Amino acid sequence: MSDNVEFANGRILVIDDNPAIHLDFEKILLRDAGIDGTVMVRVFVGLNGHVKDARVVEGSPMLHEPALASARTAFFKPAMQGTHPVEVWVVIPITFSLRERY
Repeated sequence: MSDNVEFANGRILVIDDNPAIHLDFEKILLRDAGIDGTVMVRVFVGLNGHVKDARVVEGSPMLHEPALASARTAFFKPAMQGTHPVEVWVVIPITFSLRERY
């Protein structure tokens, strides 16, 4: 999780330099349809760093379900308020790319 964060709207955590999460298209049928892009997903991170809830903010409707499935597997360093972990909403990009990885 980024050290460069800011809190907005109460308990929503906005991350401005979080790398996109990339999925392997070999397991996704959308590859054959030539669909790629980024889906912004809002996840609720629990005290233990595991995702407790995930909701699509924006992105191609065809990518919503795979993006939610990916987001639910993410693990975060828990946000801290003083010395105590706190639950927060985080907005993360889930990127689907048809490019070959090297």
